[in-house]
Amino acid sequence: MRQKKLEEINKQIEEELLNDNQTHENEPNSSNLNKPRAIFLCIVLSMVLISFIKMFM
Repeated sequence: MRQKKLEEINKQIEEELLNDNQTHENEPNSSNLNKPRAIFLCIVLSMVLISFIKMFM
């Protein structure tokens, strides 16, 4: 009796995990994660460019 209940619960958990994985793959999370990195790189590159301009002037 307990074994059957445990197997049913395990099947439900596996189905929920599979559904979660499918929904996460469909969502465009990578663009949201790359925005702060892109902003940081733009700031660093602009500072480097300004320092080069100051060096040659």
